[in-house]
Amino acid sequence: MDLLEENEPTRGVRTLKVDQTRKLLQATHLRSLGDAGSVFLITNAEALTPQAARALLKLVEEPPQKLTWILQTALPHMLPDTLLSRATTYTIAIDPSLKPGALKDATQLLARLEDRDYYGLLCLQPKLTVDRIRFIQVCDAIIVLCVQKCQSEQALQPSKYFGLSPIVSAFRERAEGSASLPLLSAAFLVECWQHMSGVNGSSAFE
Repeated sequence: MDLLEENEPTRGVRTLKVDQTRKLLQATHLRSLGDAGSVFLITNAEALTPQAARALLKLVEEPPQKLTWILQTALPHMLPDTLLSRATTYTIAIDPSLKPGALKDATQLLARLEDRDYYGLLCLQPKLTVDRIRFIQVCDAIIVLCVQKCQSEQALQPSKYFGLSPIVSAFRERAEGSASLPLLSAAFLVECWQHMSGVNGSSAFE
């Protein structure tokens, strides 16, 4: 999954420029030459400038095969009607008690599990070892996202997410104890990977 992200958007301000969009568009043409499908995600899409949105529209009108675009926004009214009319809209209600940083980490973790990106998954471990509260917040966010995916008609293999929730809950409980957080987070990632990949084996954390 490729990502174009506005890390700290100012609400209502368009800061994703056309040059950034064009670089991502170039990547789509390169990816389309391969056999595997590709997913491109633009977070905070309301930050697209009019020029960037027009550049994106050209690709959306004639997309390469096996290419999926995801535009995430909390302000859909700021996206051009020409772009919205060519998209399928999904409204996702997020628990307001979830911390934005934890939700972002949880979203990235699930995306890397779905992509079977083991190296990318391990790169997330430092974020899980900041402190116990952050680890618990990420676990809570993953559980919420898993529930949403189980309820979504578009989700692939919803049973995978149904089975992931109790694994995450168990590690959340362990994080409230005295277990070493670096070891706990490493075992957590391994067990999540084993479950989503269908790898059989004993528990990575006893």
